[in-house]
Amino acid sequence: MNFNKSAPFIHFGIFFAYLNFKGRDFLMTLLKFSFCNILFLNNF
Repeated sequence: MNFNKSAPFIHFGIFFAYLNFKGRDFLMTLLKFSFCNILFLNNF
């Protein structure tokens, strides 16, 4: 798998989550986003 293609999207998602959620909410959002991204990468 080529992770370089998805890397910008991952970084943007983390940055976007940081802007909208702070503290514990940010951590939970990051975990959810990472989980969804892992599922997405596994499908392709």
